[in-house]
Amino acid sequence: MTYTAMSAKNDGDTPNATDWGHIVDNFAELGGAGTGGTATIGGTGWAIGNGAAEFSYRQLTKWQLGRFYFTLGSTSTDGTGGLEFTLPNSVTTIAEPQAVTVAVWDDTAGVWLAAAGGCAASATKIVTSVTSTSPVGGGLTTSDIIVVSYQLELA
Repeated sequence: MTYTAMSAKNDGDTPNATDWGHIVDNFAELGGAGTGGTATIGGTGWAIGNGAAEFSYRQLTKWQLGRFYFTLGSTSTDGTGGLEFTLPNSVTTIAEPQAVTVAVWDDTAGVWLAAAGGCAASATKIVTSVTSTSPVGGGLTTSDIIVVSYQLELA
């Protein structure tokens, strides 16, 4: 199911049966499951190896809401540059630079650590501040998890 545009209405107009059907369908779309898949990562020195990098997103007209996560495996490599995630659904135009939420699970210490991230205008990827030494001072290890949650306004 996808969002359905409704016909223009004037103040005082009563929605007809078709309009009500669109309203119900659009609310149902908000609560449905997102689209998931394998994420594409980038940045200097980063490789998934035997780790897992996945995404889930939902497109709502000019908004894309989503989540990336990367669980490091024993053959994953962390980079010297910020970890990057390619946006799904062929997103090519972001309305303006936008911040995203980034958290790192340090499995060794058993704590969540904050990091930064964002998406530049007209970008196709999210860039984070996560590197081989930040925010986990001793470096990332197997079973550490990087999570990026975002809501981007498309142009």
